[in-house]
Amino acid sequence: MKPPLAFVWLATVGIGGAAVAFAVRDAWAAATEATNAQDELRIAGELLLEEQRLRATLPPLEVRVTTSLQPRVAEALRACGLSSTVLSGITPEAESVVNGRGGVLDVKRRKATLVLQGLTLPELGRYLSAWGQMEPEWSVTSLDLSPAGNVPGSGDLPLKVTLGLERLDLKAVHRDGFIGSSQSADRSNH
Repeated sequence: MKPPLAFVWLATVGIGGAAVAFAVRDAWAAATEATNAQDELRIAGELLLEEQRLRATLPPLEVRVTTSLQPRVAEALRACGLSSTVLSGITPEAESVVNGRGGVLDVKRRKATLVLQGLTLPELGRYLSAWGQMEPEWSVTSLDLSPAGNVPGSGDLPLKVTLGLERLDLKAVHRDGFIGSSQSADRSNH
């Protein structure tokens, strides 16, 4: 017994329709995914243009030729009217590498200890102000005051001042075709 011809046609149309429906569903999903990818590409392009525009507005980084603190400390002393004889010593520590944010940043820490001898509290205030303005990359991380003698007839006691100084230098690590620039982290509260 043969199935009626209408039943064969109906089954053929049903199977064909189901195949077309699956193909339309997959095509619709692919079209939606392509539209989303185009939107993401457009947004990424806009962000890249915005980054380039912002980078163009940044002032150029000032590169210091000298790596020694001695001349910069002496310059700050002169700026606030103090003699270089106040400087008793500078002890730099070796540069250390601090682990950056998940390998995205290289962070280098530089520390130094600075000893000033025979200055008064107001002179120390002037020096710290001058240092902060001239060297904003360096933060005072510790301050130890002790008497350094007594000047008869004066109300200001000479001090021995030990300053702990620290500087963090940041450099973005090369990732996926992007390279960041080096800069100092300003940890001061100016």
